[in-house]
Amino acid sequence: MLPEDTRKTLIVRARIRGAGIAEISVVPAWIDDTAVPHVLRGDDPRFGEVIEYLAQASRQAGFCLRYDLQSDGAVLSAG
Repeated sequence: MLPEDTRKTLIVRARIRGAGIAEISVVPAWIDDTAVPHVLRGDDPRFGEVIEYLAQASRQAGFCLRYDLQSDGAVLSAG
């Protein structure tokens, strides 16, 4: 069985508009016992765990990010 922290992962989405990035968002996912990632929805308790893990790691790295939670992920912006 994999350690819990190694199960948390993200899919990063970048929306491109013109010549630049208009929006960055993340989709939380969970890696199962067979190393297959599964996208998490907002009603899954692990969804919040993965977002909070990212927020905590970002703060520790000195990043100031804001997370606008959506049903399928979170939009990131400078905070």
